Amino acid sequence: MRNLVLGALLVAAVGAGCAGASATALKGSALDPGTVFFVENHGKDQRQLEQVIASVIRARGLKVSSGDASQKPADTAFLVTYQDYWGWDMRTFLREIRIQVRDVKTGARVAESLKYQSSLPAMGKTYEEIVRNATDQLFDGAR
Repeated sequence: MRNLVLGALLVAAVGAGCAGASATALKGSALDPGTVFFVENHGKDQRQLEQVIASVIRARGLKVSSGDASQKPADTAFLVTYQDYWGWDMRTFLREIRIQVRDVKTGARVAESLKYQSSLPAMGKTYEEIVRNATDQLFDGAR
């Protein structure tokens, strides 16, 4: 029985150690209500993660649209891009998402969010939850 308990604790510790986040949060004019964001689909994303990212930004009262690069409005102040990496362990799961926000005028990166996890911490979570959490980090910093 003791070995079973120790084994369960070891599995829990390893699983907890295989998830993480880091972020530099948006500041200044990026948070002004009139600021226009555009979330660009990188072209290979069939799950439309750009729409999930845009919905989180919109929920914060900011103006945002999404789509492919040709749909970017002329008045866009900040371009939001992302890279998604998927894993497979008896099911497909979102292993990592990196979201970057760049100033359209200067091209400078003004914020970045990274959320990563192994299969065990991803268990029971949808990829939408992971993307929402990573997007929230752009505003709140890593949690």
